[in-house]
Amino acid sequence: MEKFDYPYPLLCDTDRAVGLAYKACEDAGDGYARRITYVIGPQGVIEQAIETSDPAGQADAILGSRSEEHTSELQSRRKLVCRL
Repeated sequence: MEKFDYPYPLLCDTDRAVGLAYKACEDAGDGYARRITYVIGPQGVIEQAIETSDPAGQADAILGSRSEEHTSELQSRRKLVCRL
């Protein structure tokens, strides 16, 4: 975490518990979890779960699909989403 100076903690899901809970993998033996972007609203609730086929373009796709009230908040987070 210090190496890249992220302003948030990182999760290492070696037993796939989180991946299973969020349906990003089918079972604990999966080699990798699917890439899924979760859009979390101001109240801390998941508003969208989007299977990510284009990580580089994901932020623009999300911004294009959100209502105006969320757009400015998402734009402020865009750099963070693109870094992941």
